[in-house]
Amino acid sequence: MSNTTDRAALFEAIRSAPGAAYIDRSHSRSFSLNIFQRNAQELIEATQNVRDPDQGLQLMAVANREAGQQAHREINRLVHNFVAGSMSLIEHTRQFIREHYADTCLKGAYEDRVKADFASEPVAKFVQDLRNYMVHKGLPSSQMFLAFERIADGPGGELTTGVRYETRVLLEWDGWTAPAKAYIEAAGEHIDIHVFAESYLEKVLQFHAWLDTELQQYHAADVAQLQSMQEDFARLSGQSSAPEPSSAPTGAQSSAPEPSSAPTGAESASPPPDESPVVMPFEFPFALAAVIDETGKTILDKIRRLDFADPTANSFPSERPISATLTPDTIRETPILRGNDSEGRPVVAFLTSGAEVFGLDANFYAELRLLADKILELSWAKQALSRKFIEETALHWFRSSFRATTQQVSFSGALSSASRNMVRPLDLWAPIAYLEVEAPFEFGSVKIAPITTAMIGELEVRGLSSSPNQRDDVAVLFKDLRSRMQGFAAVVVHAEAEPNRAHEDGMAIAQNVVGLLRFFSPVARVSRRSSSTALLGAEALPRSQALVVGQDYFSFSDGLVSPPFLWRLSKENVSALWETGLAKASSLISPGGLSEFSLAVRASLLLYSTGTTLHNSPDRLVYALSSVEGILLKHSMEPTEFNVEERMSLLLANDKLGREEVARNVREAYRIRKRHGAAVLTPRDENSLAIFARNAHITLCIALENLQSFARKADFIEAIDSRKTAAAVQ
Repeated sequence: MSNTTDRAALFEAIRSAPGAAYIDRSHSRSFSLNIFQRNAQELIEATQNVRDPDQGLQLMAVANREAGQQAHREINRLVHNFVAGSMSLIEHTRQFIREHYADTCLKGAYEDRVKADFASEPVAKFVQDLRNYMVHKGLPSSQMFLAFERIADGPGGELTTGVRYETRVLLEWDGWTAPAKAYIEAAGEHIDIHVFAESYLEKVLQFHAWLDTELQQYHAADVAQLQSMQEDFARLSGQSSAPEPSSAPTGAQSSAPEPSSAPTGAESASPPPDESPVVMPFEFPFALAAVIDETGKTILDKIRRLDFADPTANSFPSERPISATLTPDTIRETPILRGNDSEGRPVVAFLTSGAEVFGLDANFYAELRLLADKILELSWAKQALSRKFIEETALHWFRSSFRATTQQVSFSGALSSASRNMVRPLDLWAPIAYLEVEAPFEFGSVKIAPITTAMIGELEVRGLSSSPNQRDDVAVLFKDLRSRMQGFAAVVVHAEAEPNRAHEDGMAIAQNVVGLLRFFSPVARVSRRSSSTALLGAEALPRSQALVVGQDYFSFSDGLVSPPFLWRLSKENVSALWETGLAKASSLISPGGLSEFSLAVRASLLLYSTGTTLHNSPDRLVYALSSVEGILLKHSMEPTEFNVEERMSLLLANDKLGREEVARNVREAYRIRKRHGAAVLTPRDENSLAIFARNAHITLCIALENLQSFARKADFIEAIDSRKTAAAVQ
């Protein structure tokens, strides 16, 4: 039998395998559970907003009557969806078991568990009966309420708001089962919608987690057989697969569930081989050299004399002070000028001959870019050259070849020679504003080192020896360097490249390095202080400048809005940070080779870090919320606020009271973001932002701590979600 026939037969066997049928059924069953869960989450989120005293007071204010009424109507709509979805899930699950497991032990286990969890459970029967009430009788009488209860022997009290049902009105209906009626009577005068929705959701999720486990155990042999057939099919197809580890998140404030294994993933897959042509460094394959030379000749033939319009026509004199005057004596080389010619076409001028100016239409850059793309496919060029270097070398070649009377070196030869001359070992030092380090230390692929007095002095000696006739200018330059960067730390990036490429790649790496470092700054956890740590020249230092002018008065004020924060890292500080996350962060400098979860953590750390440089607290909040959403949401289709508050609370607290405090703070943060810029922050708002900044930072630290434990973000989130079930069982 041929390999193709074997594969076809095995493919059909896989499609009809019991394990495949089980997986398909599980996927279909998830739709009903999703309908119920999303309805429940939307209802709980809406009631949480109304239960918040600030939000509840606002919705019940006379000025917001329409908004309050719509919030009330919306909650009734969501209750209707919630109870309808709950009954749909019950019927769909019952039918699922009857259709596929009627004659199995699983059916008996399912019925026993349903009887134990729901048959006489008051809140479960209340939700089920409420569906019948709403379908057959109408919407229950509900009210938005505001209540104030004084604290015994105290000066203050507790304000509560929300939406509730009157039990007296509910009990007028004679359709309640005994457990549901007992639930209503035990509630007192009112039933809070939020309370029964949250309680019932918890019970349903626990039940379906149990059912999923039972189904997995029942079909364990089927799934193992399916995986074996899939591996055989992969071997016949010349493919390979490897297991991907997964475990539960660990954090200082919570215990982790047992690690679990996950199916195949990309973490252990080897990268594709480099398919670039293998050639000697600084050389081009014959075919590519021919393309380079032909492109050069084509562009060279397009060089033309340029005529420019009078720049002063239809203009007016400027009052800006002249900073410099250029003369033929001060210009060492014909400058490259970009502008429009007399016909309005964009051009690039780079040649002069007497009084005439020559150049090219600016669209010649498009041809050069296409050529550069081909050149940069070579392994050595990809590592060592930049597009800017190729363009500059091309312009120099055009200059030397235009109207040349003697044989000139070919364009490919010029590129090869320039590359050989300019590619060398280089260290890019990117100074970091307002960061001092006591001693150099390695950080991933780079080094963080101080810019010392001795280093500046050595560079000045080199400058003076190479330019002895410009001693005064060199002295001024290094005086400025001492003033601006001496004593600060720098990101040191080593490269084997020409200077443009070393600068481009080095600065991109340095930007990420500073972003990751800044996450560990003491002010990163504080909402009222901004971080000044940034690449020198990019630091955010808001200033206040103003003129006050009167008939006989004038004053000018200029100053920083707040003093910059100077971060100083001793050897001991670095060692401590290294043990608490800095070591793991050093692996995130480059995105290449990172797992999906690592990429998500990297993006969130850099996003949060960027927010710490902002002076305005609400602006920082936007970045902080986005950073936690990046690791706590599986995808954009999940309810954002509900899942962020629930997952943060599960990560950061071990008891129900603590989780509610975290969740309330997350809701406050979202509320502040929604009215961003609409009002001045109150002291309470500022306190809420301070708490959220700290909680968000801890959340990201926990994700960073678990960097090696998960390959997929979904596995990390599922491990968090499992804590809710574990907490409910306890």
